[in-house]
Amino acid sequence: MLEGPHLIEEALLSGLAVEHVFCSASLLADGSKAPFLGRLEQKRVPLVPVEDALLQEFATTENTQGYLAIVAAPPCGWTVLSSRAPSSLIIADGIQDPGNLGSLARIAEGCGCGGLVTTRGTVDPANPKCLRASAGSLLRLPFVQGARSMEVIEWLRARSFEVVIAATQAGLEPWKADLRPPFALVVGNESRGIGSDFKTAAGKLVTIPLQGKLESLNAAAAAGIILYEALARSAADLT
Repeated sequence: MLEGPHLIEEALLSGLAVEHVFCSASLLADGSKAPFLGRLEQKRVPLVPVEDALLQEFATTENTQGYLAIVAAPPCGWTVLSSRAPSSLIIADGIQDPGNLGSLARIAEGCGCGGLVTTRGTVDPANPKCLRASAGSLLRLPFVQGARSMEVIEWLRARSFEVVIAATQAGLEPWKADLRPPFALVVGNESRGIGSDFKTAAGKLVTIPLQGKLESLNAAAAAGIILYEALARSAADLT
């Protein structure tokens, strides 16, 4: 289920099957129309007026902006990911904060990563807060959910991916890491960090030097800095 006009429009633009859209009856009575309603008519998606109180019962946010939608899940899994032949990935190892995971997906798409893999113990990507934080990226980005660590490592090894760990200390600075595809950036749990399997498999550790008294950045912020540095390096190689 998607909430709000922005995510519903992203689903339509991403080519996902939108099965039903439920709209606040008061919005329709006021003559208010979201921009995506024209697309709903073109695709013959049913628009169902619902009383505001009933709509809010199904919502997970205080303000749904008047719209809820039932949308088919995007294609996911190892087969889908392998078919896209990604050159870089983000591995979310036990990330439990839905805002962090959603932001990781948004960063992955923005940096041109080919997909997102979550390990067991990671929050469900379909969590409404994940979806909102991803700003639609989780509707487009190929992902594998709830994989075992060794399953991920074996998949990466079979495709000659370098395993890169975002570490809080003892790693290379991002601008010295020389990250080149294919690689997978592993970002760990907010409190426990990265699991031992990935630490053993790592070919490179990357650490962001911080000023002041900060010990670390959150997972999404760290991944964004490292991935954009890798993106800049790749762009420089092409010039």
